[in-house]
Amino acid sequence: MASAFSRRSALALLAAGGSAALLAACVPTLPAAGPGASSGSAAGQPKPGGTLKIGVLGDIQGLDGHLTTGLDYLRRVWDVVSVLDEKLDTVPVLAESLELTPDATQMTLHLRKGVKFHTGRDLTSDDVIWNFNRLKDPKVNPIYANLVKPFNTMEAPDAATVRVTFDAPNPFVVDALPNLSMIDRVSFEQFGLSKAVGTGPFTFVEYVQGDHLTLQKNASYWMQGKPYFDQLQTRIFTDPQAMITEFESGSLDLVIQPALVDWVRIQKAGNAQALLNTNSGNYMGLAFNTTQAPFNDKRVRQALQYSIDRQRIADSVWQSVEKPLTLLWFPSSPAYDAAKNGTYPFDLEKTRALLEQA
Repeated sequence: MASAFSRRSALALLAAGGSAALLAACVPTLPAAGPGASSGSAAGQPKPGGTLKIGVLGDIQGLDGHLTTGLDYLRRVWDVVSVLDEKLDTVPVLAESLELTPDATQMTLHLRKGVKFHTGRDLTSDDVIWNFNRLKDPKVNPIYANLVKPFNTMEAPDAATVRVTFDAPNPFVVDALPNLSMIDRVSFEQFGLSKAVGTGPFTFVEYVQGDHLTLQKNASYWMQGKPYFDQLQTRIFTDPQAMITEFESGSLDLVIQPALVDWVRIQKAGNAQALLNTNSGNYMGLAFNTTQAPFNDKRVRQALQYSIDRQRIADSVWQSVEKPLTLLWFPSSPAYDAAKNGTYPFDLEKTRALLEQA
């Protein structure tokens, strides 16, 4: 980013319940423009070029595209079949279209034409099927294996079509697909896990365990005009203080998961815009073991629910960054119900009454 923006340009994310972000006030907010998006110019238009210098806490999980997570910056090497937008609608990526039969027992993917792996080889339906089959192996990734477990049979009528039949109605397959990266089977068979090759907006350059990861712009990316950055340089840290020090000195443009105290301090300084990702899916919760006394008594559980001052915890522990929840779902989830989220207000009188009854 140094060559395209001020060295004070910065974005920080915090995964402590929702994901918060700090963005330098002189730079517009990052647009939600799909793979490879970057900051815009003063006029709101993307300004290509430059290197984004990123700081992260903790190492990546390796060069296997089937082990990556949402916060893993290596993920930019690979694309997925489809993603979900902020309204949870399916947005095609490698698939031009996705069709589900009315009974949700069969899915047909029509692949995008002209998509190439970083080696120059065309993406075909056989590649997608190979990826789905590898993901079915719980030894590769037990979580993702459950996502593709319903994929009973898979066939390729032609090079651009994949037809999957499920062992039971599977309308939630659209929720699984955004997690399943498409890696290059030919490169995997040749190099194993020593090299990362996909169709994504950035190509793999170098990874030094515990130190850094470098990705380069995919000049032949199928999405015209993207990515905007020429290079992503990710520094790997074990000390959050060292990471935030480099961020504030201008050596880093973007940091992931800074300490909460630093995030709040920089936010209050006023030279960065604070952003919050309400769809991060992270939360800290309290649960009861209902198989053991006294928590096998519903009244005891309800009493303790009323005894928790959630707002005070959010304000004092999370410094008002997080929002208190009674439900397991964020307000952005279709399962969220504002009325039910207020079922257990802080009420010590109800706590006493229920405990006396129990």
